[in-house]
Amino acid sequence: MSDGVRNAGAAADRVQRHIIITLWWLALLAAPAVLAISYQASGVTRGVVLAPMGMVLVASYLLMRRHYRADIALLTTGVITGVSHVFFGSHDIEMTSGVIVVVAGALATMFVPSFRRSITVTYGLFTCVLAWGWGDTAAESLLLMLTMTGSFALGAFSLYHVATTMQSTSRALQQSGKAIDEVPVAVFEEDFSELQRAFRQLRAAGVVDLGAYLEAQPDQALRLMRLITVVSVNRAAEDLFQVPTDSLLGPLRVDDEHSRNLEAYVAELTALWDGRVLEGSQNFDLRIGGEKRTVAVKVLSDGLRSGESTSYVAITDVTELIAARDALSKLNRAKDEFIASISHELRTPLTAVLGFASELRGAAADVDSAERETWLSCIVEQSREMAYIVEDLLVEARADIGAVAISPVVSDIGSLVAGTLQDLSVQLPVEAPDDPVYCDVDPVRFRQIVRNLVTNAQRYGGPNRWVTLDIDGETVHVEVHDDGPGVPDDMAERIFETFVSAHAPRAATASVGLGLSVSRYLARRMGGDLVYRSGDESSVFTLTLPRVEASVPSAV
Repeated sequence: MSDGVRNAGAAADRVQRHIIITLWWLALLAAPAVLAISYQASGVTRGVVLAPMGMVLVASYLLMRRHYRADIALLTTGVITGVSHVFFGSHDIEMTSGVIVVVAGALATMFVPSFRRSITVTYGLFTCVLAWGWGDTAAESLLLMLTMTGSFALGAFSLYHVATTMQSTSRALQQSGKAIDEVPVAVFEEDFSELQRAFRQLRAAGVVDLGAYLEAQPDQALRLMRLITVVSVNRAAEDLFQVPTDSLLGPLRVDDEHSRNLEAYVAELTALWDGRVLEGSQNFDLRIGGEKRTVAVKVLSDGLRSGESTSYVAITDVTELIAARDALSKLNRAKDEFIASISHELRTPLTAVLGFASELRGAAADVDSAERETWLSCIVEQSREMAYIVEDLLVEARADIGAVAISPVVSDIGSLVAGTLQDLSVQLPVEAPDDPVYCDVDPVRFRQIVRNLVTNAQRYGGPNRWVTLDIDGETVHVEVHDDGPGVPDDMAERIFETFVSAHAPRAATASVGLGLSVSRYLARRMGGDLVYRSGDESSVFTLTLPRVEASVPSAV
């Protein structure tokens, strides 16, 4: 993961720094010990103390300059020890010096950044010459040379392969980290070691069915989830959660505020308990940036089944996706309801039209004029009802593409209201100023709005209904009142959405759910608005329009 790769260099520096500090302390402590030995051992001069002091100086220089080069410190230690023994040492400290020379040189091969083979060969020749000069006889020198050189070669060869393996692993991690950093979704590397240990304890305690155990003790699911440790994350995780990377590391932060989270936790823990990866993804509710969001969690690698303790987990913010899915589902339900409503809405008047028309055609000679007139009136009224429905449908369809034509004319609003009520054959009290009130509106669309409001009051309102026309400065208010119970507060705006109805139908026909949405759209196209409010004793739909002065003959 990216953070692990970014910290790899710092970790290597820390290791080399610790080696240098360790050498510094060992050399510092060795100086008085070597000095004490020089007083007791024959043939040992006090100059041998220069070896540990030289090592202290080299280590101090590297630490002060922050050159964390363990290879320099180790190689210098070996060379200083060997040279010091040649000039000041004796057989009493020969074994100790030899071990230091071999071990220091072999360890140094792990940290040499370049020219590793050349340096290794050179140091190997140095041990050969050093060992040959230490021996008193040719046989002793040869044996010492073979021992020191062979030990160094074996140690250097082994540690060289260890370093090569570490470098290969580091390069693989870097490539993996780069690839994961390029992933546009948040990726977490999670360690399940503690969780697996807790699982073994539960099995030892006799737990067989983890799902049943967690169902009986939900708090245990939260405890177990907190045993998962986040060890690294990619850049996308930091962008998603809008917090520094370090705050995302450590024990997993679980949220017990939402019941859906607990169900997802149980599903994930049960899958891990059974030794399988959870199929698909799980949705969790989290707070990101102080806002409730929904994220989908998906395990990308099955590290647990392959014996590893960590796995990669992808987290994606799916809040908008779920909202779009819910909206689509809601739209599909509204579509089905609309089809059912419009079928019933059109079928009822159409049945009446077909029935009366068939009667007139079959028994025209036997029907008196009064009855014929009644039938014809019914046909006209039902046909007009269907025409109104089709008109609303056309406005709704054309509104989506902005193709609803508006032809404003300065009109007498009171006359338009009266004409609309007359067309509907509805007798409602109308409270209006004595003088005409003019607005620049499309008369056809204005009538459509008033017609829909009056029809809505007839269907869902109380028994008493009335219309008021009022002037407030430069604004004209046309209000349709009824003494019905009104709609709930949370529906006051939703009733203006397409295909939404706040009441169960009480009339013979069901509502299509278009009238109010179409009316508000037309009102706003003509520079006004349509709102709903519920008073203490009435429900009111208020159509507001800009008032104008009559400069031309009004349209009625």
